Amino acid sequence: MLMAVATSLAMLRPDELPLTPLLLAAGLALVSVLDDREHLPVALRLAVHVATAICVVLSWMQAFPAPLFGDSIYILAGMVSTFVVIMAICWMINLFNFMDGANGLAGGMAFLGFGGYMIAAALSPAQGLPIAALSGAVSGAALGFLYFNFPTASVFMGDAGSVPLGFLAAAIGLQGSLMGLWPWWFGPLAFSPFIVDATATLLKRIARQQKIWVAHREHYYQRLILSGWSHRKTVISYYFLMLGSTGSALAAQNSHLLYPIVSAWVITYASLLVYLEWRFYKHKKDNKEETPGAK
Repeated sequence: MLMAVATSLAMLRPDELPLTPLLLAAGLALVSVLDDREHLPVALRLAVHVATAICVVLSWMQAFPAPLFGDSIYILAGMVSTFVVIMAICWMINLFNFMDGANGLAGGMAFLGFGGYMIAAALSPAQGLPIAALSGAVSGAALGFLYFNFPTASVFMGDAGSVPLGFLAAAIGLQGSLMGLWPWWFGPLAFSPFIVDATATLLKRIARQQKIWVAHREHYYQRLILSGWSHRKTVISYYFLMLGSTGSALAAQNSHLLYPIVSAWVITYASLLVYLEWRFYKHKKDNKEETPGAK
């Protein structure tokens, strides 16, 4: 995927490309290749993620000082907001990796989410060609990857694919907002199926005082599979969510539709989380009743 993106972007002039996110994504890919092969320590991986987020934010501070920090009298607010942005980027890097656990799932989110970025940037009255080109290249590469990954996989994404994709999802979303291509909420809404699943799972594990860095099978897409759904059915169901969230993000740029759309998604996700919890524990209870003595 990364080679496909690089090849397609080679047709553009360097001054037409958002070079900083591209170079940082390439750096993350190299570290992630090592992690796929050698299993790097968690602390080292997180340090690289934080450093990458800080670097991209510093590049924005030089190009967009006013939107990022505001007036000088609001330095504290600027520092807090910058910290939140850095943590959000780090979380997006990791959650995309966490959600890469079923054939076609992460590839489908990349295809639709970055496709939404491409459409929004292309339709924006601002100068969105660099962002549209990068987003379109990533979306097209993800579609090509899906041919080999879903429904039967002959190739897998690994950290080398999912980590740079998560970073680019956050970086492009925020940079597009700073450039006036779309509102700040566009990226989070477009990628909300991944964000909601991973964040709800994280908060649940924190509440249970479980180690959040240890591998587990508690994501909601995993629970669907554990409760009897096939991988294919689960992924296709998520595709409908992804298509709806990306389409909603594009439609919600009409300010009159924003609040109804966001309200509908809040209700939808809350209902789905409750239903999936109920379904998982009902399936677990039914299995225990069918196998007496099982713990």
